[in-house]
Amino acid sequence: REQKAENSLRKASRKLARAEGELERTEISLVQCQHDFDVAMQTKQTYQTDYDALLKRRNDANTLISGLTGLPNDDLSIQNGIIATSNYRYPLLIDPQLQGKSWIKDMERDHDLVITTLNSKLFRQQLDDSIAFGRPLLIEDVKEELDPILDPILEKNFSKLDRTLRLYITTKLANPTYAPEICARVSVIDFTVTQRGLEHQLLSLLIANERNELERERVTLARETTKNKRMLKELEDNLLIKLTSSLLDDPSVVEVLNANKRIATEVKEKVVIAEETKMKISTARE
Repeated sequence: REQKAENSLRKASRKLARAEGELERTEISLVQCQHDFDVAMQTKQTYQTDYDALLKRRNDANTLISGLTGLPNDDLSIQNGIIATSNYRYPLLIDPQLQGKSWIKDMERDHDLVITTLNSKLFRQQLDDSIAFGRPLLIEDVKEELDPILDPILEKNFSKLDRTLRLYITTKLANPTYAPEICARVSVIDFTVTQRGLEHQLLSLLIANERNELERERVTLARETTKNKRMLKELEDNLLIKLTSSLLDDPSVVEVLNANKRIATEVKEKVVIAEETKMKISTARE
C-alpha cells in the first residue's frame, strides 16, 4: 500500500510539474501578448492621428471647393474664394462691383445669413445673435475704419462655442487704405472683377438670355452638387458617431448603417451624373 501511495505521489508530482511548466509558458505568452497589444495600440494611435489629419484636410478641401460655387472660374477669383472661406482670419473683401457680396449671399443662402452694416441700429444685437446661434454674418459697406467692438472677434478672443462664427466684411471702396493693425486682424482680399472674371459673367448673361434653360440648369446643378457633397459628409459623420458607441447600447447602429449605405449610394450616383452634366454644359458654354 505504501508503494502504491508513493507511485501515486510521483505521478501527481509529474502532473504538477507539467502543469507548472504549462502555466509558466502561458504567463510568458500573456506577457508577450500584452507587449504586442501595447505596440499595436501605439501604432494605431499613430495611424489614427495621421488619419484624422488627412480627414480634416479632405473635409476642408471639400468645404472650400463646395464654397466656390458661383464665382468666376479665373484663377484669381478661385484663389480669393479659397482665402475667404479658410478659417485663418476673417475676410475683408474689397468689392466695388459687389461680386463678392453676391457670392457670399448665394453661398450662405441656406444658413440664415444675417446682413448688416456698422451704422445699423441693430448691429450690436445682430452681432450677438450671430455669435450665440452660429449664424453667418455679413457686414457690408464698411469704410477705412472698423468699429472697435469687432476687435476681440477679429482676434478670435472668445469662447470655443463661438468659434463656429462665419463672419464676412465687405467694402465698396475701390482702393481703400487700411491701417496695419486692421490688416493684421483680417484677410484683405481684392474681389475687383478681372478681365477673365468679367468674360465669365458676360458669358453667363449671354447664355441666360439666349439659352436660359442651360444657365438655369448650370446654377441648379452647382447648388445640388454642393448640397449632395455636404449630405455625404453629414452621413459619414453620423455613422462615425454611431460606431463609437457600443452595438449593444445602441441597436439602431445597424439600421443607420443600412440607411447610410443606401442614401450614400444614391447621393454618389447623383454626384457622378452631376459631374457628367457639368462637363456637357461647360462644353456647350464654350
